Amino acid sequence: MSLLSIDANLPLKDVVEAILTLGQGVLPVAREGRFVGVLTEPLLLEAIRNGDPDAPCPVDPLPDLSMPPGLSLRQALTLMARTKVRMIMLHGEGGHIDRVIDQPAVAATLNPWIGQLSTPIGQLASGAVTFSVNHTLGEVADQMLASQINALPLVDDAGYLRRLITAADLLRTWYRFDFGQCWNLPAKEVGTSEVVALDETAPASLAFGMMMAARVRRVPITRQGGPVTGMVSLVDLLAEADKVVPEDAELG
Repeated sequence: MSLLSIDANLPLKDVVEAILTLGQGVLPVAREGRFVGVLTEPLLLEAIRNGDPDAPCPVDPLPDLSMPPGLSLRQALTLMARTKVRMIMLHGEGGHIDRVIDQPAVAATLNPWIGQLSTPIGQLASGAVTFSVNHTLGEVADQMLASQINALPLVDDAGYLRRLITAADLLRTWYRFDFGQCWNLPAKEVGTSEVVALDETAPASLAFGMMMAARVRRVPITRQGGPVTGMVSLVDLLAEADKVVPEDAELG
C-alpha cells in the first residue's frame, strides 16, 4: 500500500471527502510530517454522528503495531488475526514509517493458498447483528456504533436479508446530504439492495474470492437461503489463511 496519509489539521468534512475519494477504510494521520495516529471509518462515523463538519480530524493514537522491515506474510497474518488490527506500519531507519500494509493488501498476496481454505464459513463467522429495514439512517448509525461493527444487515420482519449498509455508505450519504441532514432518511433508501449472501456450508475459499472480486470486507451468511445467521469478515479469512501459509512466505 502506498504511503498515503490524512493531514490532522483538515476539517472533518474534508477528511470524509478524502477517505471516500481514496477508497481506503483506514489511513495514517500525519501532523507536520510525522505520523500521529490512524483514521478508520468507525472513528469517522462516530465523529460525523456527534460532531461539527468543521471540527478537526479525529485521530486514534498510533497503534503499537509498528514493525521493522522484513516482516513475513505469515507474521502479518498472525498479527492481524490475533489483534484484528486493520493496518500494520513498517518503520525504517530512525523509526520513520515508510510503508503501511492493510488487510486487503495482505489478502492480495494469498492467491497461491486460497484453494486450501476449505473450512465451511459457518464455522468462521460471528453471529450477525441485524436491524429492521424500517429504521432511519440515524438509528442504523447508532446501532453500528453501539455494536462496534462496520456493516449492518437490514432484514424484514421474518429476518430475511433485504439490504446491507456499511460505515462507508453512511459517510457517503452524510457528505452528499449537506453534512448531517440525512439522519432521518429511511435506511431502505441507502446501501446495497442486491446483496449476495453465502450459505454457511460454503468453503472459505469461495467467500475469499467473492470479497476480492467485489472489493468488500464482509459477507452475510444464511442457512439454506433462510434468515441471516452470521457475518464472515476478511479478518476471519485471514485468520484461516494463517493456518496454511508457509512460514517463509514473503509479504511482497
